[in-house]
Amino acid sequence: MKIAELEVRHFRGIAHARLSFDGTVLLFGENDVGKTALFDALALMLTEWPAGRPLLQASDVRAAAQPQPIVIEILCVEEEPGEWNRAACEPMRECALPLHEGLRALRLRMQAAPDSLQAQWSVASARGVFRPAHAALLQNLRRQVPLVQIRSTRTLALGAPAQLEAEDRPAPGRMLVAYWQALQRGEVALPLGEGAELAQRYLAEGFPSLSIAGPGEPEQRLLPHDPAPQPPVRAGAAARKMALLMLASALVEDGFRALTPGARPLVIVEDPEAHLHPMTLAALWDMLASIRAQKLVSSQSGHLLAAAPLGTLCRLTQNEGVVSTWQVREQRFSAEDLRKFSYHLRIRNGVAMFARCWLLVEGETEFWALSELARLLGFDFAQEGVACVEFAQCGVQVLVRMARELGIEWHVLADGDNAGQAYASTVRHELQDEDASERLTVLAERDIENSFWSHGFEAVFREAAGISAAAPVSAARVIAKAIQRRSKPYLAFAVARAAAERGPSSVPPPIAALLETCVNLARRNHRKTRHDMRVPAGHG
Repeated sequence: MKIAELEVRHFRGIAHARLSFDGTVLLFGENDVGKTALFDALALMLTEWPAGRPLLQASDVRAAAQPQPIVIEILCVEEEPGEWNRAACEPMRECALPLHEGLRALRLRMQAAPDSLQAQWSVASARGVFRPAHAALLQNLRRQVPLVQIRSTRTLALGAPAQLEAEDRPAPGRMLVAYWQALQRGEVALPLGEGAELAQRYLAEGFPSLSIAGPGEPEQRLLPHDPAPQPPVRAGAAARKMALLMLASALVEDGFRALTPGARPLVIVEDPEAHLHPMTLAALWDMLASIRAQKLVSSQSGHLLAAAPLGTLCRLTQNEGVVSTWQVREQRFSAEDLRKFSYHLRIRNGVAMFARCWLLVEGETEFWALSELARLLGFDFAQEGVACVEFAQCGVQVLVRMARELGIEWHVLADGDNAGQAYASTVRHELQDEDASERLTVLAERDIENSFWSHGFEAVFREAAGISAAAPVSAARVIAKAIQRRSKPYLAFAVARAAAERGPSSVPPPIAALLETCVNLARRNHRKTRHDMRVPAGHG
């Protein structure tokens, strides 16, 4: 069984969010977009709570003039027809709804009034009417989908299978102790990766920060005190993070399935890249991929996004509490387009995946000059969320379509030569009843160097070319000589430096207009939700 959907209403900063997932999903987005709240909502559903109810707090209710009840729903689905025919799944079978291709599903809801915060559990009928859910169903669900959560604070939390609560130590605690002892005896094989050697030694010799946080309780040490403790391994935060990932992998591989045959754990990992060097990040995704379970991972790392398969990426945006999700539907792209996108954007410039607006440009001069000219006009591209992305080697069409898939605004700057006109024609074909001036700028000149020349920067190119102002040489020859003697990035910075000396009014008007357009698009993107974006029909 797997969790196929999570829906959240009026929980913390979220007014509404719906997240569909299958297998592994890597969530990314701006701060306070709701990633942690979504993770905690899942934990509320899948954790075994004292007295059978979550310990909600007033801060969990979304602030509003008229506070609304917290509502969290999960959709559970069979992985193969007949999976719930086993005797252990009888409580779920009784609540099952027909899905498709012989599969069954159930929709479980937790609702809590904003004043009392008393949780009520219900399950949907075939007609969409919710009726009270029995405790046996909740216990059965948590046994089938045990939760393993690695928090950004580098602690490990687990949902406890209810049938093993009779012992003095909670079931996850006993499980971890057993694995700890097996590690010390060298009986457990753990996945290794770059940078994991110290982490494994750290696990084998003692892991003092390993803890489990019970619902509403402070974190407690799980391991018994050793009467003759060994000197602690001086491992840093990175080794601790890698150690937790390895331990989670071992638990998922054997631990929960040994306790409940057929169980499929759900692993949540918050910001696994924290405190890790880029060289270690290169192997981190391989380690995450080795954990054979459903996984929800959040990240702010372009390196990690570049390593993860494109189909796993899910961009979150939020507007007034409404969280929208954006995922690339790979079937809409050819294999060649996907390859180009993966190389030219995700691997070369993974940070652009976090942008609000892509300024799509043809070459090096635009890439290096435009952000500096924007700063001169009072726009900080990094803070505004505008990223310059070269498209000449990838193709403008695939990047425009990818921007739509990911909910990212975009604007294309094309040269005035034949190639630029062809790019402009492609962009116009991609417009969806949109204002072309918001999406496309075509230079009057053949390229941006000639545009700078025409707008008062002739002296910059003559100096770089070593040609005096009095020499009767054409613009084309001077520009070609300047590029030959120097380079396009050098000329880009030379123009930006000259513009800074002359002031904002020296920025060529067409360039100034497109920079302002991109900033406005980025700000508009920050305010929009999925329903506001112009997306192809059926992009649900």
